[in-house]
Amino acid sequence: NPATEYAVVSGVSGEFTVQVLNSVGSEVFVGNTNIIPVASLPKGIYIVVVRTANGVGTTRLLKE
Repeated sequence: NPATEYAVVSGVSGEFTVQVLNSVGSEVFVGNTNIIPVASLPKGIYIVVVRTANGVGTTRLLKE
């Protein structure tokens, strides 16, 4: 899972929203795409929140 340029959200279908939060909970990315550009983000751990009509899922993202 370490990412340097982009991260890919997989396993979702239909309409969804992706939100990326930094370590203090500030939103650093939001979109309706399965590709998250991370090249401009500082190194660290981020929380990825995926919202669909069926619910909400979260995972961690490591930016190197």
